[in-house]
Amino acid sequence: VRALVHEGINGFVVEKSMPGQIAVALRKLLLNPCLRKEMGEASREIASQFSLARMAKQVEQIYSRLLSSKSRD
Repeated sequence: VRALVHEGINGFVVEKSMPGQIAVALRKLLLNPCLRKEMGEASREIASQFSLARMAKQVEQIYSRLLSSKSRD
């Protein structure tokens, strides 16, 4: 989760054993529509980095680099 949720940017990370922290985070979101919108936009941007197409392209690039460096050996 910490790879996807950046504290205060696109969400809040709270300890599961601390329900008071969850209440505080929810209250912030309920009282601040601008914060909800900003966090939603930031979440969509971060999530786009984890698309299947993007991950497949990154794996392909790694394989290409590895194969090209092996052919030079």
